[in-house]
Amino acid sequence: MIDADNQESADEILFNLLECGIETVTALVSGEAVYAEYGNGYFNYSVFIDPHMVLRFSEAGGHIEEMETLLEQYSFHTEFPYFRNLTWELADDGNGDGHPDPGENCQLTITLENLLNHADAINVHGELFNADPSLDITNPYCTFPDIPGGSSGSSTPLEFYLDPDLEPHQTTFTFTVYADSLPEPQMFEFSLALGRADWLVVDDDGGENHAEWIINSYDELGMYVDVWDGDSSITAEELSIYESVTWATGINESTLDLDEQVAVTGYLNSGGRLLLSSQFLGEDIGGTAFFNDVLHAEHTTDNVQYSWVDGIPDTPVADGMNFLLAGGGNGAANNISPSAMIPIAPAVAFLEYADQEEYAGTLYDNGSYRVIYLGFPVEAIGGGAGTNSRNEFLQAAEDWFESSESI
Repeated sequence: MIDADNQESADEILFNLLECGIETVTALVSGEAVYAEYGNGYFNYSVFIDPHMVLRFSEAGGHIEEMETLLEQYSFHTEFPYFRNLTWELADDGNGDGHPDPGENCQLTITLENLLNHADAINVHGELFNADPSLDITNPYCTFPDIPGGSSGSSTPLEFYLDPDLEPHQTTFTFTVYADSLPEPQMFEFSLALGRADWLVVDDDGGENHAEWIINSYDELGMYVDVWDGDSSITAEELSIYESVTWATGINESTLDLDEQVAVTGYLNSGGRLLLSSQFLGEDIGGTAFFNDVLHAEHTTDNVQYSWVDGIPDTPVADGMNFLLAGGGNGAANNISPSAMIPIAPAVAFLEYADQEEYAGTLYDNGSYRVIYLGFPVEAIGGGAGTNSRNEFLQAAEDWFESSESI
């Protein structure tokens, strides 16, 4: 970090970063005239840039696009190529679903972009590396066509083979790019899920990252999960791969569309187990047959505006537990409009907003499928103040899914 003004502010920023566990900041720019041609005071903000000079955070608010443009214009040596935006496509010779499963040979095609106004990339080639013992990279080398500045190019296929006995897990690949006019190789890292987990998290939060709290909890519980990013609709067939599905809509006010309702219904009718966490679901689709006949709930109240939830005595999952939906250091601060519902028999309520006489969650078990429906974002459970943690709730929910205990 460069302290250009020799004032206390830089020390305060560095102290805060260290408190957050961030030991290295590649670049920090702050000042009234960072780029003089834009006038004094235009960028009076702090800017954090990653090792590849990509803007990751700025307090500039509405000016962030202008700042990105300036970084691209001034922060690189344009006489060299500069690669970014690594993407990949995967094919397999097993079930052909484009997912790396045990015993399959996989072909990986890499696509790279050469930054605009930079030198053409000539004789571009790459090498793939991964020390994971559950896979064997049978062809680690690939070539690209020449990639002019501002253009993208795709590689010849890389290949790897997966151990038939691998346990599902996430693995990280390192991909190194070489070119004649590149002063030094560029390295990228990316992760792939190998095999299929028993559990799926559907991150349906409209592009937010709040589901990471749920994924991290499962990881801490030793429960490896696959993740569906919610950008495209998922089918009942795809859901049926998993024993349990946790579906989180976070702050997304547009929740399950008709195709998703059909997929979830099909999954449950085939014996699925669903934990559905959605503070806007009742407001969005509370009057539908899906809400009433599949979840067996009736929406009652929008925007309860309460952050304390108690387990109802003598019901499964959360008897004796209580939860604080305040986010903070151990949860997402996204409990902005929790909703309430009443169960439609034979479903039962098992959570209530403390002292509000409003139900916060229901359970339904018809002997074939099981549903836990929450009217608040489960990722907002933060623990603290003597309350139970998100990990404890998710473990209790999975225990009930796997048990023979009925309601």
